[in-house]
Formats: sequence, structure tokens, C-alpha cells
Amino acid sequence: MPIFAQNTNPPLSFGNSSILNPNQIQTINLPTFNNSYLMYQDSLASINDSIKSSNFGKAIPINCGMNNSRTWETLPDSSKLWRLRIVSVNALSNFLIFDSFFIPNGASFYIYNDSLTQVLGAYTNDQNRNDHRMSLGPIIGNAVRLEYHQPKSVGGASIHASAFIHSFKPVFNKSLFNDFNTSSACHINVKCPEGDNWCNQRRSVALIAGLTGNPSPDQFSKLCTVALITNEKRDGKPYFLTANHCLFDSRDRNQSTMVEDPGDWVYIFNYQSQGCSNQANQPSTSYILSGATIRARNKNSDFLLLELLARPPGNFNSFASGWTNDDGRSNNGVGIHHPDGDVKKISTYDKKLSKGNWGTPIAKVWKVKEWKSGSTEGGSSGSPLYNSNGLIIGQLYGGKAACGNKKMISMEDLTNHGMIKMGLVIN
Repeated sequence: MPIFAQNTNPPLSFGNSSILNPNQIQTINLPTFNNSYLMYQDSLASINDSIKSSNFGKAIPINCGMNNSRTWETLPDSSKLWRLRIVSVNALSNFLIFDSFFIPNGASFYIYNDSLTQVLGAYTNDQNRNDHRMSLGPIIGNAVRLEYHQPKSVGGASIHASAFIHSFKPVFNKSLFNDFNTSSACHINVKCPEGDNWCNQRRSVALIAGLTGNPSPDQFSKLCTVALITNEKRDGKPYFLTANHCLFDSRDRNQSTMVEDPGDWVYIFNYQSQGCSNQANQPSTSYILSGATIRARNKNSDFLLLELLARPPGNFNSFASGWTNDDGRSNNGVGIHHPDGDVKKISTYDKKLSKGNWGTPIAKVWKVKEWKSGSTEGGSSGSPLYNSNGLIIGQLYGGKAACGNKKMISMEDLTNHGMIKMGLVIN
């Protein structure tokens, strides 16, 4: 089932005087990470700067669950409340990976920040996954609070977190800068005039928080972009198209050892400014999904096709983009993406695409000679390139396009048993 923030009712502890003060619940303080050193480690791991993913977080292994980390209370109505607080001092935001997650019928679970201003939940029996795993976040700041409530006579819950993802970059954290433009200055919000004719297509695009629980010094959680697409049967299956290299260490040019599991990734919809200018308030990160299965991939065209465990809920207002294998060169179109994990942006081109070869492994590619407006950067990997008919013709692979260097290359379309096999690179 999809994992999303319903926010229909606040957690039971909010404003309840019969419950222990939040300062009295157990706090687990994780080892201190130096963000500057993590940035340095990231620079060593990101030697392939032509790849357009962007590292942002580091896993801290934890062993936190109902049975070994707990503040339990029995309330006047005989229901029970479990709470826990986890802190990583220098984290700018955080995620949790749960290796065991099951909420029984009638119970509810939330995570939220220290100031009680950001709440994800309630998660109920409806959101349980068959694999009993879960990933949740982002929570802004260095701490996350967990709260589980079960009525009298309800039992059988299992909640255990195996990894805390410590964000060492200011992704999602507006308090650290005056604007949401963590990406370069030339990028254009999707609700600017350039996006007026692409209202449906922009609803397809989401941000990937590619979480990994691997704590090795050279392993990081990364940011990519993904698009919800239709299939030939048009049966509503929730397929996601992104880049195959998002599964791999950026130094693994041959994509030989997969280090990421899309089942642990968090997919964030509607992370965008509500107008052309950046809004004053924090854009919502509550439209989240967790859990996808790999259906097809190919390193030679750098495509990755995922199937979500369920369709996005109706309140996500999502749209499944169409795609084409037509070999004709598009004269104009757009790319829609999340550069550097920033709010959703749009880039436009108005010169006919050409063909070429690029990358390791070498791939046949489309070439966009120059962006008319906008560009791409790390975090844009996997983002869709649209033709003038509003159909996807490729997904971002890599390259050196950036603000001030708008030339790019994109990969040629291929097909296999009706599945889309595409790629896109920038140069």
C-alpha cells in the first residue's frame, strides 16, 4: 500500500495533559557526524561528475524498536502509547528505514519533529506492506519522534528501525537559507509561464530520496528524479521511469554492483512552489510513497522501470505520462526535474534533437544542442524529456550541462516487449 501523510488527526500526545511530558520519553543520541567531513567524503565518491544523481545523506545503523527502545504508557482508557526520540546532532533533515513494520487494525503510528510542526501519519493497517518494511521521511531537523497508539485488546504490532539517514546537505530545510533555490540560479519553477502548457506532465514528476542503509564510508543516500508513466495496456499500473545508474555508486561506471534497493526509497510528489516565485512557507513533503519493485532495467540505455506497490492516492493529483518510441527528432519540448533535490523545475528546448553516442557504458543518445531556458544538475538524473506532443522520449543519464553550460545530450529510445527502454544524457 502507499505510504503517505494523511494528517487527518494529530497524534494522541499533542495537547493531552494525562500523558507524559515529551521531555520524559527515552531519547537515543546517535554518534556525532561532521557534515563538512561528510561533504569531503562525498566529493571523493562523486568523481564521475557527469552523472546527474546527487548524494545527500549518510546511514547510521540503529537498533530501535518497541521491544528494546521504549517509553510505554498505559492510558486511563487502558489503551497503550509508545514513544521514542532519536537525535543525530548535526543532521539537517532525516529519514528512517524500518526493517520490521506492521500496524494492527485499530492502531496508529506517527513520526514528527521536535517542534511538533511537521507530522507524517497516521499510518494504519491500510499502509502495511507485504514485506513488512517501510521508509519514512523527510523530517526537518536533527531529531525525529516516533509515536504508536494501540487501543485496549489490540496487539501484534511490530515497529523496528534499522537505519537513520542523516542528511548532511540542506535538502528540504528552508531554515538554513533564504530561498528554496538550493539549485543553480537559472532553474525555473514549474508554475512559471514556461510550464503553462505542461500542467499534466508536471504532475507526473516526483523526487526520489534514494535511501540506503549501508553505512560504508563510500556509500550515500542520493537524490534522483522519476516520472509516473502509462503502459500500452493503459490499465493504471503505477509504473515509474527513472535512471538505472540511480541504483549504483557513482564511481561504478560499469554498473556492476547494485547498492540501492528501490523498496527502501521514498518518492516525494508535489514538492514544488505554488507559484512562479518561491513561496514563503516550506513546501509540503507529505505526499510520499515508499515501496517499489524493479520490473525492467538496462545499463546500456540507463533506464529503470519500477512498479509502485500501489497507485498514488487521489489527493496526490498525479498523472501518468505517455511515451513514444518514434525515431523522429523532436523540434521542441521540455525536461521536468528536481535539480539538487530542489523544488520542481522545468527546462525548455527549441532546436531539433540530433543523435550520437555517450557514456560508460556507451549508449546511443539524443542530443539537445542547447537549452532555451533552464538546465539540469545533480538530482535531475532519471527526469523525463518530453517532445512537443507531451510524450516522454527519454530520461536523464548524465553529462556536463549546467547553468552557464546548457548544451546537453540525451539517449535514444529503445523498446523491448512493450516496455520502454530509454535514456537521456547531458553534455
